Amino acid sequence: MEPSHSIQHWLAVCLLLALPGCVSPGHSPEPPKPLSPEQLEAGLDIEHAATQPASQADDRWWLSFNDADLDRLLAAALETSPSLAVASARIDRAQADAGITLANTRPSLSAMTQILRSQDSQNYKTGADEAGVWHTDGQALLQGRYNLDLWGLNRSLNEAAVGSLRAAQADQAVARLALSGSLVETWFALGGVLEQQAIVNQTLEQRRSILRLSEDRLKSGLGTQVDVVRARGPIPLLEAEQARLQGAARGYQLRLAALAGKGPGWGEQWQPKVADPRRSVALPGHLPAELIGGRPDVVAQRWRVEAQGKRIGAARAAFYPNIDLLAFAGFQSFSFQNLFHHDSRTYGVGPAVTLPIFDAGRLRGQYRAQQAGYAEAVASYNQTLVNALSEVAGHVSQLRAIEGQRLKTVQGLDEAEQVYDLENLRYRQSLTDFLHVLDAQTRVLDTRMQLVQLKTSALQNHAGLLRALGGGWKEADQNSTTLAGTSHD
Repeated sequence: MEPSHSIQHWLAVCLLLALPGCVSPGHSPEPPKPLSPEQLEAGLDIEHAATQPASQADDRWWLSFNDADLDRLLAAALETSPSLAVASARIDRAQADAGITLANTRPSLSAMTQILRSQDSQNYKTGADEAGVWHTDGQALLQGRYNLDLWGLNRSLNEAAVGSLRAAQADQAVARLALSGSLVETWFALGGVLEQQAIVNQTLEQRRSILRLSEDRLKSGLGTQVDVVRARGPIPLLEAEQARLQGAARGYQLRLAALAGKGPGWGEQWQPKVADPRRSVALPGHLPAELIGGRPDVVAQRWRVEAQGKRIGAARAAFYPNIDLLAFAGFQSFSFQNLFHHDSRTYGVGPAVTLPIFDAGRLRGQYRAQQAGYAEAVASYNQTLVNALSEVAGHVSQLRAIEGQRLKTVQGLDEAEQVYDLENLRYRQSLTDFLHVLDAQTRVLDTRMQLVQLKTSALQNHAGLLRALGGGWKEADQNSTTLAGTSHD
């Protein structure tokens, strides 16, 4: 009989003998299904915002703020931040794991050389002439192994590892987006505090001027002690606010340095400004709910669902016979001198079958564990999707509310400035004293403070909305193995 026919014969015999004795995975419940963004009700905030003109996606989403200093900050921070280095290391580990599982789907070849000096026992298998004699055995073999993977166990494990790699790559984008979002929001918070600090300093000067005028009026008999006390009252509060804002500004500078992986002094160079607090912060374009499905955290969770589905397939394949094709060729000799002699040649080929018959429920337990892992992955994916939609709706709602407040505050500022201009005119015409002018200017400064706070909040929510939409990130095309769907069979 030819060797190839012999191997086929033995494989068929092994399968026929093995299949009836295999452990069965038992009944499988219907697995849960992931949600899609279209299944969730987006809400009026997102639906109305979606009517805005679409904008071009760019993962450098902060460029839309047209702030050169902010661009420099992000460029420096993204290059040195430790949080991104951690994400890169996780990708390297996932790539290594994928390489290991890929190797299990391919043939392996190894070399073995053995030289053994031994003395045979007088009471063992040797003949009388060989008993007690020393001799040197030798072997030099090439050994090959190839797992036929008839049930797709190794293939499923490799596809699961590739899915985990894709999730790790998306996680890197999550880390980058979280870092850039924190930097941008801290940047606007710092700018708002510095602007408020300037207004408080100006207001404090006005209040001190009012105090000096009140004291002069008291000395000249035109004012009262009550006027002086009333003028002095706001000054300690403004000085306390001044100190608070100084501390807050330093805290934000330290946070920028920490996020960028820099020393504490690095943050002192940044002095952002709030541009034109009167202007509104428009909603960004392109807000349909399906954008949320492209967020890196949603994509990462989706890959984890895919990978876990493949692990179910691998756990199911473990119930069936595992067949390896083995082969060796080389030299064997009881005498080292004859090891590489023509007559010492040896070779062999054949199957090796391993099948589970009784394992005390280990395989079924592993199978159920993978099914539970899949249900957990689906639940995590669904929760991530729901949270993403809620986050977008929350920022849109906040921006709308802030815009309503901004309109009223701008109206109030216009009126306060009109009063200030009128008091100035009356003062120049000697119809009032300068105290009324300073009071009117203080009201202008107070309203500007409110407007700066609203603009800061609007900018932070605008940045939060861009981040909630994924920051323009798109998953790169993958040329290697992709997972088209989950497997449960």
